[in-house]
Amino acid sequence: MIYRWNEFYIPLGFNYTAIRFTPAAGYTGGYEYFGGFGAQLGLGLQVSDALSLEMMSRASAYSLRVNQGTSNANGMTPAAIDGEFR
Repeated sequence: MIYRWNEFYIPLGFNYTAIRFTPAAGYTGGYEYFGGFGAQLGLGLQVSDALSLEMMSRASAYSLRVNQGTSNANGMTPAAIDGEFR
């Protein structure tokens, strides 16, 4: 929590994104994926000792890079250009 005024408060948090990637059936190319650090910020209202309401905004970071492979089951060929499918 960053700051609190009577019933209102501002929560702040940091997080780390851990991802699991499963390529499409038939995909033979390589891939790399990485999680990353993110943050969350919000506004809260403490209604009672047992009840709080919060509105949160979260930012998460991750990276997925694929290497060119052969066609997958759908006939699409992914190509790695700056980590994007085309």
